[in-house]
Amino acid sequence: MNDLLNHYKKEIEVLRSQIPADDQLIIEPFNDKIEEILGIFYKQNYNFAEGSFTLNVLSETIKAALSYRILSPLTGEDSEWGDTLEMNNTKYSPNIRDNGVFKNKDGVVYYNKAIVWIDNTLQQKFTGLVQGVTSQQKIKEFPLMPKTFYIEVELVDYNEKYKEEQIVEVEGEQKVYVIKNKKELEPVFEFYNK
Repeated sequence: MNDLLNHYKKEIEVLRSQIPADDQLIIEPFNDKIEEILGIFYKQNYNFAEGSFTLNVLSETIKAALSYRILSPLTGEDSEWGDTLEMNNTKYSPNIRDNGVFKNKDGVVYYNKAIVWIDNTLQQKFTGLVQGVTSQQKIKEFPLMPKTFYIEVELVDYNEKYKEEQIVEVEGEQKVYVIKNKKELEPVFEFYNK
């Protein structure tokens, strides 16, 4: 048995000893596969740098697959688009590989999760319109791996200056979201068409 697998098995024993006997470790159903992967790493004789790189790629691939994310760039080819749908009198075609990407009847392609707003006060993330900037952004060109930018917002008291903004009720008070630092939008508009 290799040192890597030996180490893993010892650590699993220690971990199991720290939980009630009738409890199951979250990784338990995957244990055989984890041991198999460790065996592959051992047989390939990876050095630390190679092993770390491969492990990172492997874990990111598993995370992407479990999150229904794409593994390679969208091409924009006709075969990637689903049937035309209509919503609010607007026709669009969803991308069959990434459901956050869609094309309108004029051929303009958008990613509806280009910006996710972060409100650290209420501990939430959301998409939508803040100060005239929408989460939905135009894609410049293909091939493309859609990217989400996380931009911090803050709640301020509603007043006439913000009459175009959506009002949020917080503890009985009218508030609106504003972008905390508009410079954070610069990379968004380098990646997507403004």
